[in-house]
Parts: sequence; C-alpha cells; structure tokens
Amino acid sequence: VEIQADAEQVAAAPESSGQVAPDVCLSYPEYRMAHPGPILGGIFNKDPVVTFAQAVERSDPQGLVPWPLRRGCAWIEEHGVETEGVFRIPGSTKNVKAWVVQMNDDPEFDLGPPGSEFTVPSVCSMIIKFLMGQKRGWWTGIPPEEDEANKATFHKFAQLAKALRAKKESRDKCLEEIREALRELPPSPRETIKTVSRMMYQISKHHEVNLMTPPKLALCVGTNLGPLAETMFEEYEFLFES
Repeated sequence: VEIQADAEQVAAAPESSGQVAPDVCLSYPEYRMAHPGPILGGIFNKDPVVTFAQAVERSDPQGLVPWPLRRGCAWIEEHGVETEGVFRIPGSTKNVKAWVVQMNDDPEFDLGPPGSEFTVPSVCSMIIKFLMGQKRGWWTGIPPEEDEANKATFHKFAQLAKALRAKKESRDKCLEEIREALRELPPSPRETIKTVSRMMYQISKHHEVNLMTPPKLALCVGTNLGPLAETMFEEYEFLFES
C-alpha cells in the first residue's frame, strides 16, 4: 500500500501541533516497520489503549489520519456505499479481532477485496471500533487531556454541536461557524474528520438504495457530537471543499 502525500496538507502542519514529521517517501509497510506499536486498541478485553496521536504517529507517513480510518473509509467508499444498512448491520467480531491483532503486529496487513472475510459490515465495525476506542478527542466530544493548546477551539466545536441541537441559530449561520471552527482545528484531527465525513457523504448520496441518511449514520458511529456530525456528513462539500 503506497500512501501519497498532499503537499498542501503537509506544508500546513505547524510545528507546534504535536504532529509527527512526515516521512512520505516510505511505503506503508516500510513506515510501519520503522514505527512499531499497536494502532488500534482499547476496544476488546486486555487490549492496550491507543491514543489518537499514537495511532497517527505509528501508521500515517503524512502524520494526518490513522490507518484504520484512512484505509477503512477508502475501502467502504470503493465497495460499500450502495450496501443496504451500511454501518447499521453489525459485522463479525471474530474477524475484527483478528484484524486488530494483524494490523498491530504485521506491517504488511491490508484489507482484501470483498469476500467471506472482508465484508462491508465487518469493515464498518472496524471503523466504529476505532472511533469508540478514542475515549477522548475531537470525535468523542471530550477534550483530549494532552491537547491544552487547542482547548479553545475544541470548546467552540462543542458549543456548535449544542447550538445545532437546540436550534437557537439559523442553519446558514451555523454552517459558516462550523466551517470556521473546522479550519481552526490542527491538521491531523481536521483531516481525520474530513475523511470520515467524506465517506458518510458518499454513503448518504445513495440513501434511496442503502436506506442510510446522515442522522442514521451519525447514530451508528457513536459520536457524542450528534447534530454536528449529521451536518458534517450532509454538508461535506460546503464545510470541507469550499
């Protein structure tokens, strides 16, 4: 698996963000061999807890999106957007457990083509497990303890979720504020949220086939951000691409 760098994303990463220096000349297996350690944990009994920052540092040469999300979202976009009940139907716990062991120990591990082992429900379950394993962070709605520098931005992000839930502001005003808050995020969490939101946006475009709308998808991935997650899925192009 070759991971290509986005020059603008790498250039935009400030030294103070805590991001790892990008090493984009390495293939994914080469990078993993140089950065060993678990990249997904804290979801099954006796699993080591793996923080978001550790997962990024150990699995992404660009220093932006942890491998379980980058690869899982790309796989779903390629194979699963028209699958009925995508993210709603649970996958195989046995398979996901096996994948966690392999991705943590084997630099060559990759998600294979759709088949008896690699199914849409199981890959969705892997993505959900990663997000659920993040006890603190941008996705959970709970500030990461180690992220003192960005707590003000995090607070703004959380307040927008509350405003959307209470419907105290116009939708257009909320969209503008959400976009500005997203732009204030450090590169790694912003790109990760963008990656997940892009996948959900692509899924929701096929809602007449897969029966999954942004509100349903937000419920399935277990985020505490509620209406804010729905909005990021539904308004992906405005929030991330404009």
